Amino acid sequence: MPNLLTCTTRQAARTLGISVGTVQSLVEDGRLRAWKTPGGHRRIFLDSVAALLAAPGDPGLPSKAFEILIAAETPDEGRILGAALATGIAEAAIRVAHGGYEVLLRLGERRPDVLVVDLALADIDGFQLLSALNHHPNARPGQVLALNGLCSSEVKRRGGLPAGIPIFCKPVSEPALMELIAAFRDTWLINMGVRR
Repeated sequence: MPNLLTCTTRQAARTLGISVGTVQSLVEDGRLRAWKTPGGHRRIFLDSVAALLAAPGDPGLPSKAFEILIAAETPDEGRILGAALATGIAEAAIRVAHGGYEVLLRLGERRPDVLVVDLALADIDGFQLLSALNHHPNARPGQVLALNGLCSSEVKRRGGLPAGIPIFCKPVSEPALMELIAAFRDTWLINMGVRR
């Protein structure tokens, strides 16, 4: 019979709109009160979940979601990669754009924390887009990753990429891409004060 004064870690995460890992961090930091069952499962006190939700400025939670913008070559590629990242990266809001102009519009709406750019975009290709962002640092997202289906000589012929942009060759290794984005997300959470 469930305890009506507590909830599971997963239920607390759903209520707070965060990941299970962040709930565990909040318990370890003392921001959420909890106890462990004999089997080692955490039970979070509902009053501490309610208090965290009601706290002014929400001291334990980020004020916005970690955001990833995918600039995909095709709608299908964007949908597939977006679904994979949504499943593999907790605490992330995923947006997908197709073609260079749509990417610029999305960047104008708000800057993502990570921009994943396919170099073979329509309208404005990924090379032109990254060059433009490199010349306008205020518009540049926190991190930029490039997806490349071209040979290295073609990349060089087109002028290469700005320094510091990791390149993933197509077909993209989703685990490797997710590992790097998860590292960016973890740094973002630390900077937001959610993890120490």
